[in-house]
Amino acid sequence: MNLFLLLLLPLGLHAQETSLDTIKIESNKETRSFEQMTESVSVVPAAELDSPLQKNNIEVINALPNVSINKLDGTFSIRGVNNTGVTGFAKDNVSSILLDDIYLTDLAVKAGAFDLWDINHIELYRGPQSTSQGINSLAGSILLFKNKASVEKENAVKLGLGNFGSFEAGLMHNNSALEGRFRYRITYNREQTDGYIKNITTQNDKWGKRQKDNVNLDLQYFLNETDYVRLNTKFSQTDSGGIFVQGTNPFNYEVAEDVDFQSKTGYTQQSLRYFNQINETLSNETILAHSQAGNSERSDADWTATPTLGARTETHDDNFVSAENLLKYKSGNHQNTFGLHTHRFNLNDYDSMRLVVGVPLNVVQKSDKTRTVLAVFDSYTHTIAERHNITLGMRFEHVINDFKMDLIAPPVRNNSVEGINHNNVLLPKVAYTYNIEQDTYGISISEGYRTGGVSVNRWQGTSNEYSPEKTTNYELSYKHQNDSLNLYTNLFYTDWKEQQVQVQQSANPFDTVVRNAAASYLYGAETEARYKLTPSQNIAFGVGYTKTQFKDFKSGTTDYADNEFPYAPQWTGRLMHNLSISDNWNTAFVVRYIGKSYADAENSKEAPEQYYVDVGTQYLWTSWGLMSDFYIKNLLNQKYELLASNPYNGVRDIQVSTPTEFGVRFLYNW
Repeated sequence: MNLFLLLLLPLGLHAQETSLDTIKIESNKETRSFEQMTESVSVVPAAELDSPLQKNNIEVINALPNVSINKLDGTFSIRGVNNTGVTGFAKDNVSSILLDDIYLTDLAVKAGAFDLWDINHIELYRGPQSTSQGINSLAGSILLFKNKASVEKENAVKLGLGNFGSFEAGLMHNNSALEGRFRYRITYNREQTDGYIKNITTQNDKWGKRQKDNVNLDLQYFLNETDYVRLNTKFSQTDSGGIFVQGTNPFNYEVAEDVDFQSKTGYTQQSLRYFNQINETLSNETILAHSQAGNSERSDADWTATPTLGARTETHDDNFVSAENLLKYKSGNHQNTFGLHTHRFNLNDYDSMRLVVGVPLNVVQKSDKTRTVLAVFDSYTHTIAERHNITLGMRFEHVINDFKMDLIAPPVRNNSVEGINHNNVLLPKVAYTYNIEQDTYGISISEGYRTGGVSVNRWQGTSNEYSPEKTTNYELSYKHQNDSLNLYTNLFYTDWKEQQVQVQQSANPFDTVVRNAAASYLYGAETEARYKLTPSQNIAFGVGYTKTQFKDFKSGTTDYADNEFPYAPQWTGRLMHNLSISDNWNTAFVVRYIGKSYADAENSKEAPEQYYVDVGTQYLWTSWGLMSDFYIKNLLNQKYELLASNPYNGVRDIQVSTPTEFGVRFLYNW
């Protein structure tokens, strides 16, 4: 079990004597404690997350052991497995992100729903979580928890300024009424930047701009001391430019396109839950949720300064509705969670562009995908003689995938393709832990899966069904906890069968199909530790190693056997140091390392080895309730080409690392 660094509070602490905190897991799917778990999990507290030293998006988890952010648009890998799959197609993701127990779609993340203002903590689970989370959790899960409405009166405001025209502002108000039975909390966060990329064709020096707004409203009404109703509403929106550069020197941070890139995405989420403490041993919680997101983008169809093909436009809309019921029992040596879950997810895509395929073609592609899931699951833990814990889990899931696509490219193509796919899957899990004084040993076997579906060949206008893919995961864990040292280690081996991969059927880039055409394996380890050097300073580190390899995978004439997965760095790690100089003054630094990896399944392109150094200092005016932070990210201004596309019209789009960022933030609480 891994959970090191993020107990380290780099900023946001009073400087007095520090201590190693007790680890608590909030994920409400199971009743197990941290000590009873064999999973590899990092719990990231608010003091690290809501810090100007960190990125306020998914990049906050970059370089956690065996976790890497692969691109600048939200894709990530856990244990070498990219969240969109090993060959990059995003039919159903292999990792899930949940915000306050509600699934975040790709468009929700793009809209900025992964926001850390007024966050409580993050729980990052490595390895299959399919027994508890179900679909889209083959590689792992990321769970975000915002602060709940509380009985206390609280107010906070933040203001920050930085280079590249960066600006941030946040508000929080919390209060209660009716003698504390009714509680409410509202937050607002705005972030914007001009970016560092210039379009030399349109003379737009804010080509890489980004503006994000987030609103969160949390309402709770307590029917008695234990039972409550909770209503939550979230809103996020982003307006952003491009994230790539062009040219022979990518670190000029320039593009040369006659159409400026623009992307606008909005997201709303509503959830209603009812918690009932039936008696001392039994409780029930029901969660209903609905979310929707929409995105529109406009870009240069030919990537050049010449208006040859004009603008490419695309829109994407999704809708997610879910219901879940959790019945929990806990008495003496017995703990059990019985769950029912259903959801319906719909995604509509529209893409209009001009392509040159022999001759210029006006191409319109429309697709409509619907997924319906019905699931039942159970997790039972039995404690024997206080030292031994046995956990048995099982999940049954029935999935219906319905897909339709229209491809209009006169006079070459005019096709309408549709299909429907039904899947049934049974997911077992067994785990055992043994505790002796300050040490806990664990072993587990679990299955992960991604649902099957319908694949459409956009060029041939045909469809085919593909089956669910499964992994069998073997895990060993060790935990040591005392007053000065916390140490967590996991060893794992994963066998992956019936792997879903995108197969190229000809030289035409649109002539592809998804099939269960591969098998692979991965193995490795994570180690995290935190050590209290002195009463006023902590040091923490984490190292991850993952080896990935295709055992069997052929696409066209290419044999990928023995190749590594794309975006699967073998080594990752972070080193953190926090020093409380006085009761009012703290300093911190973070070093992140991501090893080199391949950027394609052919292993012909490489993403470079990377390391970054971030530093920050904080001063607290206790009597005023005012805190000031000064930070520098990428202190050494390390420059890396992270990802480059294949040449098109003689042009490559290249994603590069962010140059040095610095700024100041003020936070006032009352």
